[in-house]
Amino acid sequence: AVYASMFGQVIAVDVDPQHLRDAAAHTQSRHNVHFMALDTYLTDWSFLGANRVDVAVIDADHEYAKVWADATSILNAFPAMKWLAFDDYGVGEGVRRAVAELRELGALVACTPIGRGKGGTPWKVSKDVVSSEPEGMLCARGPGSPDRDAPFVGAPYLIYAVPADSMVRSEGFFNFQPGSLVWTSHWGAGVWTPCPGNLARDTLFMRLPYLPPENNDTWEVLFNRGRSSFVLSPERSVVTRWYGIRADKMHQIFNLENQRFDE
Repeated sequence: AVYASMFGQVIAVDVDPQHLRDAAAHTQSRHNVHFMALDTYLTDWSFLGANRVDVAVIDADHEYAKVWADATSILNAFPAMKWLAFDDYGVGEGVRRAVAELRELGALVACTPIGRGKGGTPWKVSKDVVSSEPEGMLCARGPGSPDRDAPFVGAPYLIYAVPADSMVRSEGFFNFQPGSLVWTSHWGAGVWTPCPGNLARDTLFMRLPYLPPENNDTWEVLFNRGRSSFVLSPERSVVTRWYGIRADKMHQIFNLENQRFDE
């Protein structure tokens, strides 16, 4: 109801339809609120891009990768976006980290503390928890782009053969580590290096001697936008041999479908 009184139009998005029904019950007298049930972490936001959105309030999962994904999806989907407000900045380490890194890239600028603690005074989160960070952070859109700096180090990727087997089963996993190391489930250890000078393709080079079928060759890792998945091709080849997708993306699908058993 507060946002509905402040803005001409409000698009309320939540993965849980019950939360939307509760919100609708509190805004019955308002005709400028539109409710959408979708998982922002799994959904391509481009279908909303025709709407002019000036301000976005991010108040969902506080895990770093998901805050990053929400913020970058919003920046990409809405070219006219002017402001992003991050709730629970003071209690979510993942929120603070995502905001800090987006500021370093110039994707967010002129950030201003909002809410409790905005003046620097510690505030009580709960009976036993006190935060010295502000409750929220309001940032202006900057000229920088976060796409090519989306996090991939430390995130496990499930690996699928191309073409996949009839059961579409994962063959194993990769985990790109700091220090240019690659850990795998059963193909041994490897190394990765950036591929400089190619601004049109977000790529890495990877040496992984025991990854079939081109053992001992260098592989090209080509990421999608947002680095949630990649394809693997032998160096100097256009043939895709393997496909990787972030494990948390797959887990999110299972969690979403499991919720339907309780509906």
